[in-house]
Amino acid sequence: VPPYPEKWLYKTAYNLIKAEYRKQSRDKAKAFGITDDEAVLNVIENLDDEIADEQLYSELIVELNEKLSEEEKLIMKYSIVEEKSYAEIAGVLGISELAVKQRKYRLVKKTYRMKQEKMKKLGFF
Repeated sequence: VPPYPEKWLYKTAYNLIKAEYRKQSRDKAKAFGITDDEAVLNVIENLDDEIADEQLYSELIVELNEKLSEEEKLIMKYSIVEEKSYAEIAGVLGISELAVKQRKYRLVKKTYRMKQEKMKKLGFF
């Protein structure tokens, strides 16, 4: 078991999503006949963005672990990572489905605000 399993899990999920987007991007490039030279230029241009994104997301994950309550972490884990339904999450947490929906909505808004603040702090804007 890694020392920080949640951090490892979020980073792993992030990397898998990023890899899938890269794969889809390459497939589109092949479909539209983009040459290797153009692809190399795109990779070089996007390298700075990727490095900045990695810094942003690694710092954001640390901040999320510090600021989110245990219940919010569980809702995030069950709904995003394990893709459970609202009914399943409600059964595990012992609350209504409506309460799960509201808390997830608030959690998404909260994480979005935290991301925007972190982006401003790191100079993305």
